[in-house]
Amino acid sequence: MSLPLSVAALVVVAACGGSSGGEVAPTSVANSTTTGPVTSDAELSGAERAGAQVTTGDPTVNGVPPDAAAAPTRRTIGPRSVLTGQGLVRQLDDDPPVLCLGPVARAYPPQCSGPLIFGLDWTEMPNYRQAQGVRWGEARVVGTYDGQAFTLIRPPIRSQYPFEPDLATGAPEAEQLCDDPFGETGIGFDGLSTEASRALRDVTALLEASDAYVSSFSSDGESVLNVMLVEGADAAQLVAQARAVWPGGLCIETRDAPPRAEVNQALGALSRADLPGVFSWAAANEGGLQVTVLLADEDTINGVNSVVSGFIDPEDVTIQGALVPLDLSG
Repeated sequence: MSLPLSVAALVVVAACGGSSGGEVAPTSVANSTTTGPVTSDAELSGAERAGAQVTTGDPTVNGVPPDAAAAPTRRTIGPRSVLTGQGLVRQLDDDPPVLCLGPVARAYPPQCSGPLIFGLDWTEMPNYRQAQGVRWGEARVVGTYDGQAFTLIRPPIRSQYPFEPDLATGAPEAEQLCDDPFGETGIGFDGLSTEASRALRDVTALLEASDAYVSSFSSDGESVLNVMLVEGADAAQLVAQARAVWPGGLCIETRDAPPRAEVNQALGALSRADLPGVFSWAAANEGGLQVTVLLADEDTINGVNSVVSGFIDPEDVTIQGALVPLDLSG
């Protein structure tokens, strides 16, 4: 048994796809906090550069200016903006192919939905399979999105995992929250044992029953559990209680974040809202809420914030777009 990176459960919408039609109105989005990092690509043609809409200025995130030293570039997302993302390309018989950027059903062939993808030549796909009249393959794509269809401006390339729009590979390790997680106990603890599985179940139940609980994650994938509590919580008392059931490494700190109970209420509200273009939502390791959407334009961001604002502050929500702007400045 491997200790999960988070005891939070990921809530996934059963259906995925594009927005309900019509063009995407140009909107300004601060990419570093709402749509993730942008790709730097100096190899686009002049025509492709001309098709992108990029502006700069003093960005705001949910109406609050970020720290000036870390201010991201403000970008306009519109129907001619050059975007990139990766997902599953699927085509049934002679139907138009679709680009699935959200959940994919576990079936053979795989089943999913998404916006139409124009300009696709299957001979240019990095790899694909075919069975029962269906062709499918994973790829990273670059093109434009008009609210209904994604149009390629270059051939697809091989997907990269974890996906990072700046072409980097790998993801930073979760940071351990204390220097000595084992103290005088837990040294030699086998995080993969049956006993560890039971202990994890018990300590998870203990933590989630606390009104001060924010989040928890493993920093080594096995034996070190990191726990975050709301500011002002009695961490010493919860440490003593957790130590009674969890013999592994344990780090506890407080931070300015909403309690998990309020985040869970926001998760439930998003599930009931069934917003178009919203793929998944989960409690974030660092506290707050993380939401994945097709495109983090202004309408989508406002829609998510309006749903969760009755439970948590929208500033505690991170919205990540499956399609992100391509940086044409490089």
